[in-house]
Amino acid sequence: MLDRTPDAAFARLASAWAGRVSSVTDDHAGHPLPTGVLVRPDGVVAWASDTSTDTSTDIAGLESALHRWTGAPSPSPEHEPVG
Repeated sequence: MLDRTPDAAFARLASAWAGRVSSVTDDHAGHPLPTGVLVRPDGVVAWASDTSTDTSTDIAGLESALHRWTGAPSPSPEHEPVG
C-alpha cells in the first residue's frame, strides 16, 4: 500500500494487517494525487484515495478493502485506532 498522507493514517491502519500488507509512506508535498493506493499481489488496484485534505472519509473504504482482500486484522496490542 502507498500512503501519501501527512500523518500516515492509511499506513497506520494497514499495520493491523502486518505480514499480509506492506506499506510505503511518502509525505512529500506537491505530489499529484492519489493520496493512497492498495494494490493486490496481482497488480490490480483494490482501493485508492484521491482526497488531498481530509482522509478520515477514506479510512472506512480502506478498512473495507483490507478486510475483503486480506481477511481480519491480526490481533495486536500495538495497533493504534485511526479515524
